[in-house]
Amino acid sequence: MSNLEKIENKVVEGYKGIEKGVVDGYKKIEDGVIEGYKKIEKGAVEGFKKVDNGNIEKIANKVTDVYKKVEDTVVSGFEKMSDGFVEKHLLKEGETLEEAKERLAKEQSTVATPNVKPYNHKEAMAKQKEMINKSIEKSKNAGRKIETVEVDKED
Repeated sequence: MSNLEKIENKVVEGYKGIEKGVVDGYKKIEDGVIEGYKKIEKGAVEGFKKVDNGNIEKIANKVTDVYKKVEDTVVSGFEKMSDGFVEKHLLKEGETLEEAKERLAKEQSTVATPNVKPYNHKEAMAKQKEMINKSIEKSKNAGRKIETVEVDKED
C-alpha cells in the first residue's frame, strides 16, 4: 500500500468517525427533545385537569412558552455542539470559526456525502411517534396506568 493510499484510508476513517459523532449528537438531541415534549405534555394535561375556564388561556400561553423554550434550547445546544466540533476538528490554522463554517458549507454543497440521507422532518416525526407509542404499549403491558391525550396538530 502506497503512502497516498495510507493517507486516503486515514482520511476516510476520520470522516467515518466524524459522521458517527455527528449522528450520535443528533440522536442525543432527538432523545432530549422527545423527553422534553413528554414532560411538557404531562404538565399540560395535569394543568388542564386542575383548571377552571378562566385560566385556560393562561395555561395555553404557558405551554406555548415552554415549547418555545425547549425549541430555543435545542437549537442553541445544537449550534454550540456544531461550533465546538468545527473548532476542535475542522478549523484550519489562522481561520476563524465563521470562516471555517463558510468554507465547510461551500465544500458540502459541492461534495456528495455517501451513506448520509437528507433530514426528513415527516419521517423523523413518524419515528418519534412510533417510539412513543411503543413506550406507551410497554407501560400498558407492564400494568401501568397510562393516560394519553389526542392533540390536533399540523405536520
